[in-house]
Amino acid sequence: MIKFDDVTKKYGTNIDVSRKRAMREIVTPSRMRSSAPRLQEAIALQDLSFDLVEGETLLVLGFEGSGKTTLARLICELTQPTTGRVVVQGKTRLVTNQTIGATPVMRLREYTRLLCMMLGADSSSLPETIETILNDCHLERWKDVRVHNAPDGAVKRLGFYASLLIDADIYVFDKLLTLRSESGELRERIDARVHQILETKTAVVLTKLAPPELLPDQVIVLHRGSSIFQGDPALGISAYDRLNRRTLEVDETRKDDEIDRAADFLASVSETPRDEAERIAWDFDVSLKENHRLQEIADSGKPILAGPYLGSFDTELLLWVPFLRWALSAFNIPRERVTCLSRGGAEAWYEGLADRYIDAFELTSVYQQRYEKRVNKAGLRQIGVEPFDRLLYRRGIRNMGVTNKEEADWLHPSLFLRLAMAAWKGEVEPSFLTNRLIMEPLSIRPDDGSGSPDQLHEGSGRPYIAVWFGLTPYLLRGEAIQIVPRVLADLAREAILVDVATGKVLEPPFETVLPLENASPVEQGYVSDREHLQRITQIIGGAEVFFSAHGGLSYLGPLQNVPSVTVYSDPENYRPVPKGWTAVNFKLSALLVESLTGSVPLALDAARVSGEELLEAVRSGMS
Repeated sequence: MIKFDDVTKKYGTNIDVSRKRAMREIVTPSRMRSSAPRLQEAIALQDLSFDLVEGETLLVLGFEGSGKTTLARLICELTQPTTGRVVVQGKTRLVTNQTIGATPVMRLREYTRLLCMMLGADSSSLPETIETILNDCHLERWKDVRVHNAPDGAVKRLGFYASLLIDADIYVFDKLLTLRSESGELRERIDARVHQILETKTAVVLTKLAPPELLPDQVIVLHRGSSIFQGDPALGISAYDRLNRRTLEVDETRKDDEIDRAADFLASVSETPRDEAERIAWDFDVSLKENHRLQEIADSGKPILAGPYLGSFDTELLLWVPFLRWALSAFNIPRERVTCLSRGGAEAWYEGLADRYIDAFELTSVYQQRYEKRVNKAGLRQIGVEPFDRLLYRRGIRNMGVTNKEEADWLHPSLFLRLAMAAWKGEVEPSFLTNRLIMEPLSIRPDDGSGSPDQLHEGSGRPYIAVWFGLTPYLLRGEAIQIVPRVLADLAREAILVDVATGKVLEPPFETVLPLENASPVEQGYVSDREHLQRITQIIGGAEVFFSAHGGLSYLGPLQNVPSVTVYSDPENYRPVPKGWTAVNFKLSALLVESLTGSVPLALDAARVSGEELLEAVRSGMS
């Protein structure tokens, strides 16, 4: 049995100060000590309480520095709590591959004997236990070799296997997945023994990644020494797994902030509703107060600034604009109250939504610099409100004729995008988003040739193909470069190819149309000037067919009823596994475009389609 009662463990960061304090604390009962950190102290574990009865398994999840190892040491009585009470009944065993008690001149047989004695092996069967450990670790022929001449990893292997094999009442596994890195017969024996322990003994498993086969009785998620989740094991594991996947989406410089945000969400998940989908949906609907905020905006009667939208093109076309359309319809907000704020000439995308459109280029002369700074700090997705957003909002409402910011309502993209994270992290079905989206076609396809690039010669008699292979998370350059340039070369013999990003006719070498591998995410939402997106939209709208990478601007084809062929890299084949929002948006795009057009645009896997098949697909669009 294990019981923790409001346990806090602090460590000093200055050895001299810690020594002085230790002398005082020797005569101070733990119940009289404060759990608050003092100068030159760090908290490894704070106010942790739980109890584990005989035969139960506790899974403790957390990132590096969350307090897992400190918890293991407290259970095994290798250290004492600063405050609180730890009660452990039974013989504990810290399962580790660390070197314990070895000296270079010891022979492996002697070291194995020492291990068995330290771990409390039965003395009556000690010789047999030693031979079993050496044989199972494939080290029998090395048993008379001294430690310093032993094979690499032999000492750690012996320590780990002995700590598993010799019986105890409570097993504490620190970094279980790392410990089980052996292969062959030894791995099979280790797996069998671990399974036996988890089935029959009291066990505490501390790890960064939850073992998929583990079915614990309790789950605790630690973050910076504090418990942010204790409850239903299935919910705890799935929620932590989503939290862990989210950290893969961000740069190292932003990882701590992202973990903190995700940890805050995890700590707020309610267990009141009956199942997990209801819990997550309830949490987002209630804790983020999306509906409540929209109702407040609807009832206020004030002018509304929707934006500024500054993120990726695909999220704007697929999510933000359709969400605005749904919100205005669902809450009966008249368009006369609404002004939309975006950038780079995107007003056609908001046609019919608002009484007025304001462009960020009209509000600042240094848009590109401020945009790049914002993305480098907070990423493309506008989950939070950054200083640049606030600046554009203040200038935007002044442009609307509102002098006091309290006299206008702000509908910032974060209201919806925080909600979208539920789907991006796999917490809810895509319908959770699609029910809040209304897709409508863009009514701007030019019939008078105004969308044609200036470089096209009148009377050439040849159609043009709009081409876009800008930076997108859905297409890997290494796959695209094997097929796209060859197809473009063949198409150039039959039609004019126009790069929608520049408005210029494409010329060999066609490899230049593909972005560099190290291109910055800033490029996914980059616009060069006030008319940038207007030109792109018109070029695509006037094309015979639109040939592009999947994602980004590719949706401007279906939205304007232009035959479209996109190329993608299958998310299931990504290495590493695709980030949550990439995989989910990939599925969402098909659902949303199909709801708009009645059919899914032709999307071809760059790793599986042949050049001939891709060429024929584009030709079919032209016919």
